[in-house]
Amino acid sequence: MLTRAITWACILAAFCSSLFAWRASAGGDDFAQHACSYDRLPAFCGTLRVPEDRTKASGRTIVLHFVRVPPQHRGTATPIVWFGGGPGESVIADFSDGGIQGYPLSAALHETHEILFLDQRGTGLSHQLQCPMYPHLSDVFAEIFPLDSVRRCRARLTKTSDLSAYGTDAAADDLDAVRRHFPYRKVIAIGGSYGTAAALVYMRRYPDAVQSALLIGVEPTFFKIPLPQLQAGQRALDDLERSCAHDPTCHTHFPNFPAEFRRVLAQSTMGIPVNYRDIQTGERVHAALTRPVFADTVRLLLYAPRNAVLIPLLIHDAVRGNTTPLARAIAAIAQAVFGGTVGEQAMGDNFSVNCQEGVAFITPAEAARESANTFMAGSILEARQASCAIWNVRPANPSFIEPVRSSVPVLMISGADDPATDSRYATRQLLYLSDGRQIIVPNGGHINDDPCLRRLEVRFVQTSSTAALDAGCVKRFKRPPFATSLSAIPGWLR
Repeated sequence: MLTRAITWACILAAFCSSLFAWRASAGGDDFAQHACSYDRLPAFCGTLRVPEDRTKASGRTIVLHFVRVPPQHRGTATPIVWFGGGPGESVIADFSDGGIQGYPLSAALHETHEILFLDQRGTGLSHQLQCPMYPHLSDVFAEIFPLDSVRRCRARLTKTSDLSAYGTDAAADDLDAVRRHFPYRKVIAIGGSYGTAAALVYMRRYPDAVQSALLIGVEPTFFKIPLPQLQAGQRALDDLERSCAHDPTCHTHFPNFPAEFRRVLAQSTMGIPVNYRDIQTGERVHAALTRPVFADTVRLLLYAPRNAVLIPLLIHDAVRGNTTPLARAIAAIAQAVFGGTVGEQAMGDNFSVNCQEGVAFITPAEAARESANTFMAGSILEARQASCAIWNVRPANPSFIEPVRSSVPVLMISGADDPATDSRYATRQLLYLSDGRQIIVPNGGHINDDPCLRRLEVRFVQTSSTAALDAGCVKRFKRPPFATSLSAIPGWLR
């Protein structure tokens, strides 16, 4: 999934009646925790008040929220800290409704490990910086980040928040402040996507607190998001086109997939008319699909192999004049990833982190080089730069983008066709990890559902050893079959 669409009501239900006592404590002592129920499991829910600006001795404070889930079986296994993605995702929300028991990795590890979920500052329950991006459903087709929405959100949030205070270094300091309240001598860090950057930064700032780290879809500190996503998106599309050409079913149904893609891309430059009825609201949507939105939607569909195999069908139908399946996919993805519903991705936090730690360090030469000869040219990078010009946060210290050096065992899982976190950057990060290992999944994207990978991940966490892992089964990873009928499109894209 691109992100979990979890409603605020579901989150509140997960915490049950203890939530009222939990919130009452936030105004008193700096630290408090209470017994609660989380994902239908016994847990401890708590708060810690910390400085908003950690460089100042006094000033505004914010309240962090965390959940500790004890192991099902008592033991001495090292506790796990789960780092949320995005940036902007609430890790508490992600696991609140079936996430622990329903996700194979967390379900297996919860048997013997305590798991700590801390909503990073600016996300979820921890002083959330929320930015609804699309006042109207038709807005999703015009801009990736509607600039009027960005301006309105910044004007609102700056009344109560210093938007420059929500970087990854401060979040790492928050986590260690929470950790010191528990008998955690060391922790095991697990993160995916941006969560890997947060884990790496924590390892750099608190090297003695980490026993090992599992990083999935690796985003090193020198990633400069979204710069690497331009070439990575093009390579993922190129490989999808080659796979379709060599797949008898896909080639039979979509023999001209590359040409049809270029045709729709060219049409989007002038605006592709969209006219359909939204299934959820019944609203009639009239809009013009722009090139930036089209290009970034394709990149987002490439995240997961199960979604990538829908692209030839969506493009083919659009060429034939039926743009409704593509439009519905765009609306579903935009609302899920950028929509700004409470409990989902906090776009204000996303802007604060990415603007000060990524966009701020991109040079014009790098932008021109990485954009060249890609279908992503004129899309996500330009959208990020325009929104960051409005967001106007202080750049991080230039030392932030230096590679993280560590001697702890680190396992990195990378997809060969990941359009979000280019595997070549993880390979470069590997040079600075004396006990690191990278496993590259052939045909893998940013999100890969595979029992082989889950077994490797569980084994690594249980042993904190990269040497004992037999990754031969990863070579058998394959994409799902290409979709050839609209009936094969999953409900969340309709």
